[in-house]
Amino acid sequence: MASTVAKDQDAGSQMKSKDNISDSKNSTDTDNRHGTDMMQKFHSFLNQSKFCDITINIGGRSFQAHKMVLAAASEYFESMFSGGFVESTKSEIEIEGDGPAFKILLEYAYTGKLTVAEGNIVKVLSLACYMQFDKVIKECSTKLKDYLYDGKILCEDAFTVAMMAKSYGEPVDELLDWAVSAMAFYFSTFMTTETFLADMRAELLEQVLVEPNLACSAKEEEALTGLINWLSHDLPTRKQHAAKLVKMLRLGVIPAAELEKAGDFFDKHDMAECCEILRRIVKSRQPKCGGSSKGADSDELHDMFTPRNIVTAPLVIGGSEDDTTVSYFNKRNVSWTTPPWKFVLPPTGTGKIMGHSSVVVDDVLYVVGGSEGLVHDGCDDSYNDDLDGKEELFLNKLRKYDPESNSWKELAIMQLLLSDFALVHLDGLLYAVGGKGYDGEPIRSVECYHIGENKWKSVAPLKCDYGQPKAVVFNGNILMYGEEVDYYGTPLDSYSLQMYDPVNNVWNKVMSEKYLKSIFDEPILTVQDGECYRVVRQIDKPKTMEEEFESEGEMHVNKIAIKERGRTGRATAVIGKKEKQVPLKCRNAFCLNGKSICVSIRGQHTCIRHRN
Repeated sequence: MASTVAKDQDAGSQMKSKDNISDSKNSTDTDNRHGTDMMQKFHSFLNQSKFCDITINIGGRSFQAHKMVLAAASEYFESMFSGGFVESTKSEIEIEGDGPAFKILLEYAYTGKLTVAEGNIVKVLSLACYMQFDKVIKECSTKLKDYLYDGKILCEDAFTVAMMAKSYGEPVDELLDWAVSAMAFYFSTFMTTETFLADMRAELLEQVLVEPNLACSAKEEEALTGLINWLSHDLPTRKQHAAKLVKMLRLGVIPAAELEKAGDFFDKHDMAECCEILRRIVKSRQPKCGGSSKGADSDELHDMFTPRNIVTAPLVIGGSEDDTTVSYFNKRNVSWTTPPWKFVLPPTGTGKIMGHSSVVVDDVLYVVGGSEGLVHDGCDDSYNDDLDGKEELFLNKLRKYDPESNSWKELAIMQLLLSDFALVHLDGLLYAVGGKGYDGEPIRSVECYHIGENKWKSVAPLKCDYGQPKAVVFNGNILMYGEEVDYYGTPLDSYSLQMYDPVNNVWNKVMSEKYLKSIFDEPILTVQDGECYRVVRQIDKPKTMEEEFESEGEMHVNKIAIKERGRTGRATAVIGKKEKQVPLKCRNAFCLNGKSICVSIRGQHTCIRHRN
């Protein structure tokens, strides 16, 4: 009898189980929008305050919601409403946090849409970590990396992110390095804030002071001043960390007067170990018998005499009437953005610059020639309504940008108005090669600028006309590559390479190649690891401009070998086989054998080294 009852109970439980769980084999998905429609209905109930069973008071504001929706979106609420917590039986609860941030999370729970920007992302992420909104944490973390790197959030917020990463660990621990890097990058500003002086932890400050990025905004003596101000804010508590933090700085590159001031502070407050470190630095600077300085007296002090690392970042300067920005290549997320070090102003008064060339010499950026686009000249152009009353304003100006002083300066003007020309640096001289004159027609002239004397002069001209020539310095000579054109700029279906000998002031054509069924678009010359390469996009010869613009083509990277030929010893160039290449995630950027070989984005591109 008992056995029969047990069987009946088992059967009943199995029936209930079958009633509660849908049979996926026999079910049919009649509406794949069912889940979306259901959430929209819940959102409608929320807006109408229908069937809400919980009120959440947070940050001085009250929000009605449905427990089921909150529990589905957050493990925090799922535990709160389903466990043995007192909140599970209440219809109104108090939570510490930011009201506007919770409103964003509440909206996400009902719609799946996350609305965050630079001004609120840190508060939203902090609350999402606390309330365990996992998908929000992931999305905010991704966006926050870009904001931190591009300087779109305050240093105080970067500090909050760092503390959050230390507190919550795994969900956001990868943000710690980004936050530390951002605080270091803007240290000269950050060290003056109340957040830095009052809230900065010793272990976090140590990470900031050792960061290479510290040199991007603050000199070592400024960082030392910031450290002393931080110590002074709570000297009894922080004094114990002084010696360890002082060792993080490159004391060997700090002027003697600044070290003396710091020594007086440490001596006054009985910081003997700090005084000893400074004494050893000063002693290492003293000259030996031969006249040179002794240098670091131990491996421990060696790094203190070594400047922080220098990195190279490709820059793009303008390029069109609509693009007036200076941007750099962000290696971390493979994109272009405004530089974290702020340029005071664009290189022209209007901000518009196109057809110009640029080069970097000793970490100073030179921008030459180009035009400011179409400007009104007061005249009418009956042939083209788009050009009515406008003319292109060409430039012959030379400007330089110095990252140290964060300013532009005008130098000697060129002899000609030029655009779309090549610019290279060789032995203290800038060479402006070919290009177009003010009338838009190609010219063969080559001008040379002496950096030390601030003067331009003409040198030997090219052997023929080119459309947008490209040039590099290779083995003490200048190589120039481009498409040959006639007097009016019409292509002649051939490319050639010329080589300039600065000693004899002569150009020689060392290579020429014809194309019949295809053309080379946007050719580039580049020198990497002592080898010269040509980079081109080869496309089928288009019938229309639209076909040329839409064609992807095939990228070619070829090594160029310069050889001597015959008794005259005249040089010739040979194009080698196609090299292995791997494109980066941006237009016309390439790697050769894993190394960056060239970057050609809109406008004029160059590279500038910045302290990092």
